[in-house]
Amino acid sequence: DTSDIELEARAIAKRIKELKKDLKVDGGRDLKYSDIVILVRSNIGESIAKVLNDENIPAYAENNKGYFKTFEVRKILAILAAIDNPYSDVDLTAFLNSEIVGMTDLELANIVADYRKKQNIEKSKQVRMMDAVIFEENEGGIEESTKKKIRTALYLLGEYRQKSTYMNIQSLLQDIYNNTDFLNITAAMPGGQVRKANLMLLISKARTFGNSGYSGLYNFIRYIAKLKDFDNDFGEASILSENDDIVRIMTIHKSKGLEFPVCFLANADRSFNKTDLKQGMVIDNDFGLGMQYVDSEHNIKDSSIKQNVIKYKLGTELMGEELRVLYVALTRAMEKMIVSGTCNDIEKSLEITKENPKFLDIRSCNSYLDLILLSFDKIHFDLRKYDYKSLLDDEKLTQKEVRDLHKVFEGSDVQKYDELKSRLDFLYPYSVNVDLKTKFSVSEIKRMSQSEDFELAEIKRKEKSDSKLTSNAGERGNAYHKLMQKLHYENIDGFADRLDFVKAEIALLKNVSYRELINPEDIVKFLDTSLGKTFIKYHKNLKRENRFIMGISAREAKMGDSDETVLIQGVIDAYINTDDGLILADYKTDHVKDEAVLIDRYKTQLGLYKKSLEMSTGKQVRDVFIYSFTLGKEIKMHP
Repeated sequence: DTSDIELEARAIAKRIKELKKDLKVDGGRDLKYSDIVILVRSNIGESIAKVLNDENIPAYAENNKGYFKTFEVRKILAILAAIDNPYSDVDLTAFLNSEIVGMTDLELANIVADYRKKQNIEKSKQVRMMDAVIFEENEGGIEESTKKKIRTALYLLGEYRQKSTYMNIQSLLQDIYNNTDFLNITAAMPGGQVRKANLMLLISKARTFGNSGYSGLYNFIRYIAKLKDFDNDFGEASILSENDDIVRIMTIHKSKGLEFPVCFLANADRSFNKTDLKQGMVIDNDFGLGMQYVDSEHNIKDSSIKQNVIKYKLGTELMGEELRVLYVALTRAMEKMIVSGTCNDIEKSLEITKENPKFLDIRSCNSYLDLILLSFDKIHFDLRKYDYKSLLDDEKLTQKEVRDLHKVFEGSDVQKYDELKSRLDFLYPYSVNVDLKTKFSVSEIKRMSQSEDFELAEIKRKEKSDSKLTSNAGERGNAYHKLMQKLHYENIDGFADRLDFVKAEIALLKNVSYRELINPEDIVKFLDTSLGKTFIKYHKNLKRENRFIMGISAREAKMGDSDETVLIQGVIDAYINTDDGLILADYKTDHVKDEAVLIDRYKTQLGLYKKSLEMSTGKQVRDVFIYSFTLGKEIKMHP
């Protein structure tokens, strides 16, 4: 089943090969594929590009639509939908059938059939795929290899459902690509570069979605669904650069302002769109509405004079626009212009040729090919005919070669098998460094060191708490840190009461909201602790808001099993330089019930602060403290 477009593309491929052999451009250099452009009026570029690629001619057609219809995008969106709702049968089936799990159609059918049989479910009754999968994991009678795939599928679903609760969509997609090899497997398919670019473009769309203020996998799936519903599709990701030696296929409209040594105008036999002229009612800005004459009494219907006048005017305007478009196409070629099209009878098509065509002759044309043949002569035109049957035989031969591709390997040298296998099994020795960032903040490392259970607990806590209170908690932390940074310990002896001293210090803050968020009693409690008294005593040696950057190995920073150096940056709240060593302190306003939570939460962070201080000062840190304003106490950290 081969279309006329594909056969025409086969003829174009033959002509390109001939030109590559014989044609010299730019004063004598060989013709390159990038010197050639194929212009089309409609969106048929992909069909032409496929045929050219089959003929080993690199070609690329830019597509403004169809992004969401591509195989790889539909597949990954179905996987995301299955993660969000495993009881969506279509999406779950697509997930199970994907390269991530690898179930075949037969295995999926066996799962459902065995589940129906064991549970005595009638054929007319619908079976939920998720129920069948869960049943077959433990109680079913299917093959062990299929059960192994089921366990893999359920594990991945559980893992990614959990990750979707605290990861943004961008990170979730990247995690799926990296940990399941979905991206690499897709890139190995035909047209892999474009497919890979399409998947990476989806990460960009996820980033845009996240920046819009929305979050969550369910909302992202609905966002994509709305884009589809409103036909707000994207073109496939472009992988083309100016230096690529490739035949470009583009619409005539996009070719405006561009020039190429060799230009093809393909599908020139495509009829002009005259649908509007065939309607019973026509509209014109100057003449208004043109209706048919209808006599219901005598059951007569015919075109009216006004309708015919408007149709004539619209037809003239349409032909004028098509002539302008044709002019754009014909003036893109610098050295050779080739027009291609199909027709049933060449000799009959040439009968329209006239030496001096009149306006009415032009109006009677229905395609660009008609317009070209109307003025055809053997002096300015070189006519080449390609027989339909020979092109069809070539197409059948190509398709047969694709089907019998496995025969290529039958006579291959088996001695090269081991070498090929070793190359395919090669593992990059520094793969742990591939995704390793070169710079981290201490806060990032703290988050990475915490367990998923902790992350989930944090999310649930934030969901339960009022959003305004959560926002105020962050502001409260900033307010307390700002005051502790500015506190004038040298002035404390000038006040009879420490509460008055604290109130006076709070009044010095420029930010009014900060002043309102701070409870003076909390600061007084700090000053009364042994840590607070140490701050007062050694206030001249007190360093606050000390920024640092240090370089340590990723292994030492607990960022992976690698000796690669990473940069760690952060800010130390306060430290005191004493004769016995350094005292490090960090302020916390977290709402917790006991000190064990703070110790577990911040031990990694404070460990890095300690190491940074020791590296930068050359002195030993003898004590590390957390001061909790919520608990009103100092907490000594033990190494």
